[in-house]
Amino acid sequence: MVYKLIEDCRLYAALVCGILGLFLYSFITSSSSKKTDFSMITKQSDVAALFAMTATQLTARVDAALSDAQKQVDAIIAVPAEKRSFETIAQALDTVTSLSDVAILFNVCAALENVTTDDAVRTAAHDAVTKMQNFLVDTIENNKQLYNVFKSYVESAAAVEPLTEEQRYYLHETMKHWQRNGLDLPDDQLARCSALKKEIAQLSQDFEFNISQDTRTTTVPEHGLAGVDPEFVARLKRDAVGNYILGVDYPTVFTVLDTCTVEATRKALFLAFNNRAYPNNQAVLERLVAGRDELAHLLGMQHYNELGLADEMVQTAECATAFLQNLVAASRPKQQKEFQALLADLPEDITLVNGKIKPWDLAYIKNNYKKKQLKIDEELIAHYFPMKSTVDGLLSIYESFFNLKFEHVELSGLWYKGLTSLAVHDGTTNAILGYLILDMHPRANKYTHACHITIVPPVVLPNGSKLPSVSVVLANFPEESATKPALLKRDDVNTFFHEFGHAMHAILGRTRVASFAGTNCKHDFVELPSQMLEEWLWDADILKMVSKHYITGAQLPDELIATIQASKTYASGYFVQRQAFLALASLAFFDKGATKDLNKIWQTLSSTIVPDVAYEPEAHMYLSFGHLTGYGPRYYGYLWSKVFALDMFQAIKKEGLLNPAAGKRYVDAVLSHGGSKDPNLLLLSYLGRRPNQDAFLADQGLQ
Repeated sequence: MVYKLIEDCRLYAALVCGILGLFLYSFITSSSSKKTDFSMITKQSDVAALFAMTATQLTARVDAALSDAQKQVDAIIAVPAEKRSFETIAQALDTVTSLSDVAILFNVCAALENVTTDDAVRTAAHDAVTKMQNFLVDTIENNKQLYNVFKSYVESAAAVEPLTEEQRYYLHETMKHWQRNGLDLPDDQLARCSALKKEIAQLSQDFEFNISQDTRTTTVPEHGLAGVDPEFVARLKRDAVGNYILGVDYPTVFTVLDTCTVEATRKALFLAFNNRAYPNNQAVLERLVAGRDELAHLLGMQHYNELGLADEMVQTAECATAFLQNLVAASRPKQQKEFQALLADLPEDITLVNGKIKPWDLAYIKNNYKKKQLKIDEELIAHYFPMKSTVDGLLSIYESFFNLKFEHVELSGLWYKGLTSLAVHDGTTNAILGYLILDMHPRANKYTHACHITIVPPVVLPNGSKLPSVSVVLANFPEESATKPALLKRDDVNTFFHEFGHAMHAILGRTRVASFAGTNCKHDFVELPSQMLEEWLWDADILKMVSKHYITGAQLPDELIATIQASKTYASGYFVQRQAFLALASLAFFDKGATKDLNKIWQTLSSTIVPDVAYEPEAHMYLSFGHLTGYGPRYYGYLWSKVFALDMFQAIKKEGLLNPAAGKRYVDAVLSHGGSKDPNLLLLSYLGRRPNQDAFLADQGLQ
């Protein structure tokens, strides 16, 4: 996932890379007015200085950055007509929105709000994000003076100015975005749009904040954890009477739901996890839906889906819906066979509800089936994936394929101890390309999912020099115990490959227009690079490279690798159907209508698309479905981009998964362009043909 917080705005897309799409160079004291350039990373200490600040310093930095950004915008507006050029108008705007102090600080604050352990800094960052969001709406996004100057330049000087293809694409995309978002509206309607955008941005921030701050727990006696790894149980905290405390962090939830033999425990934790941010987010989401609907109508559109998808590869909600429904139909026969197999071999203590599996039993049933029928024990396989050696193996793979060199560096002053920091170098020239900070384990008030956050985008500056990028990868993997290192399950390894794939895009997607850099591309294309790299984990040679038993040091044995490979299509029917359900629910939430019964929509689609799992009315998972803010109706992009990812992967596999020549061709044809070209053209150029679903359907066993 790419972390993104704000409503999608092409003018400042680089500010929101991230998922969703989510930093500073030198520091200023709370009273300093020193001019800074936070994007200019020249040494390792500059990276740490992005984050090393008190709440007071953070607020002062933001205020200074906002003042400077206002001056930059005023300067663009003041450029005389005869002196308007790409440099004085378009490039200046691109700098304000993507490389200025306020642009980088926005990313810093958005990240710190999700990772810091300092309550004062978290509050200051939260407030700063709101302040900067409002500034960006008023000063850039809905600034009619700025729009008119830009429009005048595009229609006059730009028509005869010698520009690159990337520069002209920037002009085209910026004008299209501005016009689609109401800059030609009367002033009173534009003012209402501005107010709505601010409210929507605040609601999105509140929605995410409520999820991250929900640290509810459930307690169970020792016998309530039967079946769970004793070492995992030993790491749990206890209450005053000795009961074990179960949090809603991913390692705890997934471990207990997979392995605990006590249904009451599974049910209690399932409900706790799926009620995060309930009921607080109910009113927030309802208002978000209404606000987006009103915004769409003000902009002359029938519903928010029309506004949200017009700039994507898919273009229309009808096309996205048809795509998803076709996959539902294609996966239905396999999904039915999968559930028939599960029902034919249920664990003895499992009971059904009207012939359906209870949702808190599904993971437990599937885990038992995999152990018994597929001979796959995920807990034992995890012994081959201690986090450190797995990460080292992944880095080695990426070094080979992308011709890179990773260097572990020490960065002091970051938001938490025990983080991993990497400098990324060009494998041939040793030139620094960027820095990565890995925050891998759960803790209170930290973002609860996994994501990649761009802090400083990878840009080629006007003088030809390359600006080092800065990125953060967040995850919530198990921690080490007294007797074992942190052991990753295959899903964890897959998640890490996925998020690191976003990081590679953010490092290698180096463009001259900063608003296109890295992951700043179409939403329904942004997941392709990361989903494609997940496929490496099904290759035998790759699995050996990333596996190392934490006791013996042995790689995964050939017979276990063969068993893993043979299970690739296990539950693929259910996977496709559940992803389609989430995507169709996202589209339904933002379809026509300001007022909707969101719970009923969720229940109807769940019962229709995933009919073999009983619907639980006491669970409200959609209120912790973070993609509803940054991605909105675009969750379909995960399946959409996975189809293209598998098409591309098959082409790369023929050349060699560790072949640097294949890596160079992929980087040159796809990653290096960031969002500076239409993804359809990138795919056509790389594949030599239009992409299709053949590889996806075959890979998922749906043909």
